[in-house]
Amino acid sequence: MSSLFVLITGFGEPYYSHKLEILRNNLERIHEHPWAAVKVVLCQYTSPTAGQYTFPDALIHKYGIQVIYEPGIVGQFMKRWARPDMIESYDYILTLLDDIELLPGIDWTKMISYYHDFEMDLISPALSLDSKFQYHYMLHDPNQPYVCLKITNCCEYFCLFADCKRFKKYYDHLDDKNPWMWGLDLVLRKHCGIRVGILNQMIMKHWYKNASYALRPDADPVKGFAYMMEKYADTADALAHQKPVVYYIVDA
Repeated sequence: MSSLFVLITGFGEPYYSHKLEILRNNLERIHEHPWAAVKVVLCQYTSPTAGQYTFPDALIHKYGIQVIYEPGIVGQFMKRWARPDMIESYDYILTLLDDIELLPGIDWTKMISYYHDFEMDLISPALSLDSKFQYHYMLHDPNQPYVCLKITNCCEYFCLFADCKRFKKYYDHLDDKNPWMWGLDLVLRKHCGIRVGILNQMIMKHWYKNASYALRPDADPVKGFAYMMEKYADTADALAHQKPVVYYIVDA
């Protein structure tokens, strides 16, 4: 049996109580599979003060969660807590945002099978049609019931699954100058050589959009995006005109 390293790259306000409900659901979904071991690391950016925002002991004990209380942003947490040497003893990594809910139908056995059968580097569930979203290619396509995987040029970070060794290809492109990771999704295939796909029949819901940026006025995601364009010597217009879906894989 395989082992899994789970990383929640930032947890906290706003919507703290609802995010706890989302997390409980996700942990139940994860433990539906007979993993040999599951390690959960949760990075909480909201400081526990005056008895508020202290992560529940019951969840910690039930799932063996390691809670990290420290300030930070999504990309910073991933860079600190998903280092290759920290995850190398696990087979797979699942890293996700705190407002992503894994919906019924997540099949870990099939996910692992698709990942290896089609030689992927990263795969992501599809977004539900009622999710907050930016790009249509991330959405579940109900008109394609036999499509198990959409091979894409890009993949916005909501929830990623990978072999821990192959995850290094993605990890190596994390950059402290772009902590919100804006633009990284657009260069995955073109500049990073990362093979990525969307699992059309395994669905997640993104509950909130742009809810955390106001908490960190010191870190402008637009500046991070501009930095990425300079770093990879590309333009937003050129990257926006990439073909969203390269091809479809059917599981009849």
